[in-house]
Formats: sequence, structure tokens, C-alpha cells
Amino acid sequence: GKLALIAPEAFAKAQAELTATVEQGKAHIESILCAEAVELVKNLRNVLQGFDDGTAKKFYDSHIEKIVQWSDLFVEARNVTGFDALADVAKQIKSVALCCDKDAIKKFGFIRREVKAELDGALITLKGLMEARPGRKLDLD
Repeated sequence: GKLALIAPEAFAKAQAELTATVEQGKAHIESILCAEAVELVKNLRNVLQGFDDGTAKKFYDSHIEKIVQWSDLFVEARNVTGFDALADVAKQIKSVALCCDKDAIKKFGFIRREVKAELDGALITLKGLMEARPGRKLDLD
């Protein structure tokens, strides 16, 4: 308060720097959360896609459980920045994961392809969200 009265220009500059730092921190947090979601979705998507020769990859309950757990934790506790677009994607991928019937996915290629297509849509959204955030600057010194 006193700085604003004594040196308004210095106060305005300090306030702008603080706002920029907070926004950078927010973008950094959101980038990390998006990257986590991308990794989980990619893992499930790759399992559903199978190998290049057309054979299926092993499908484990943990592929589903990890997405559901991450989505629940994000929506309930980790959305500290109020990132509504990612919250929507978290709900979407959780819904897709919960609809996955392990036996049906193993037996029917069309079900694998349908679930994979839904995950592809989520990946496109997630990549767009990541691109909208400034990249992290890493200090390797």
C-alpha cells in the first residue's frame, strides 16, 4: 500500500511483474496437467491400436484405472487454476474409460476402433490446450 502512495510508477511495475509471474506459474501448472493427461490417453490409445501387424496388445485394467484415478483427482483436487477446458476433457476421458469393457475390447475390433476414435478426439483437444500455453523454459545450467 505505501509503495503505491510513494512511487506509483514503481508500484505499477512491481504489480505488473507479479501478475506476469503468476500467469507464467498458472500456464506452467496447466501444461504439466495437460501433459499428464496426454500420456495416459496415448497409452490407452496405443494399446487399442495394437501392433503394426494387426495383432492386439495386452489390455490391462490398469490402463483404465489410471485414467479414472487421474480424472477424479484432477476434478476433485488438482484443478487449482480453474482450468475448465481440461476439467471437461478429464470428464470425457473418464467416461470413455469407464465404458471400456475389457472382454468386448479383446473380442471385437470395431469396439477397439470406436474407443480409439474417441480417444483421438480427446488427444486433439489436449494438444490444442497445450499449444495454447507457453512452453516451459528449462534452465539446464
